[in-house]
Amino acid sequence: MLALLERQSSTQQQPKIKDEDRAVDPCGGGCTVLDPIGPNGALVTGNSLPFAPGWIFNGICSFQSSPVPKGIFGSPDWAYLSRKSFLLYRW
Repeated sequence: MLALLERQSSTQQQPKIKDEDRAVDPCGGGCTVLDPIGPNGALVTGNSLPFAPGWIFNGICSFQSSPVPKGIFGSPDWAYLSRKSFLLYRW
């Protein structure tokens, strides 16, 4: 007898910077910063937090034969992360 268990989950989030005066130094050279530049650097209000994906999908599929000590078993899993920003400013 083979038993199969499947689990799925998803998460949606939109973490944004909500500080009107938050500014960071833009890159040293070779890139074009798309955010407005203020006196203290690139203004990042409304930008996504770094390394925070908007969507996360997970899936796990477990299977095993009965009895487990004499049979086969396995548990592959999959994960998907949507686009992430690696910097505080848009470029």
